[in-house]
Amino acid sequence: MTFTRLTFDVDGERQVSRAFTAMEADVRDMSEPLGAIGRLIREAIGEEFGSEGARDGAPWQPLSPQYEAWKDQHYPGRPLLVQTGAMRREMLGESAFRVTPERLVYEPSTASASHPEIAGYHQRGSSPNPARRMVDLTTEDRRGFEREVHDWLNARRRRHFAA
Repeated sequence: MTFTRLTFDVDGERQVSRAFTAMEADVRDMSEPLGAIGRLIREAIGEEFGSEGARDGAPWQPLSPQYEAWKDQHYPGRPLLVQTGAMRREMLGESAFRVTPERLVYEPSTASASHPEIAGYHQRGSSPNPARRMVDLTTEDRRGFEREVHDWLNARRRRHFAA
C-alpha cells in the first residue's frame, strides 16, 4: 500500500490537503479523477462569479463609492470583478486547467496583457482593497474532491478483484 496526497494550493495558500491509501498500481495515472476535480473547481469558480462571492454566504465587499461611480460610467451594469470579461473568461476557461497522470494544475494565463497580476491581486486583496476570492473552496467542495478520488479508487479495486 502507498499513500497518495491530494493538495490544492491557490496563490500560495493551501486549501485542500488529503491523503488516500491505495495500491501503488492504482494511482499511477490519476488523470481521470483529477480531470473530474478540475471540472468541479471550474464550476465552483463560475458560482463565485455568478453570486459575486456569495456562494458560501459571504458576498464580496462592495466597491468603494468613487470606484463604483467610475465603473458605472465606463462599464455600466457589469458585476463585481467584471469590466471587459477577460479575467472571468480566463478564470473559467478550459485552457486554465492542465491534467497529467499525477497533477491537476489550475493556472489561468494573464487576464490582461497590461496587468497580468490582476487575478492574484483580487484573490489576495491589497490595501485598501479587500480580497474578493474567486477561488474559495468550501468544505462541500473538498468533500466532492474526496468523493471523486474515493469513487475512482473503489471502481479500480472492484475491477482488480473481479478479474
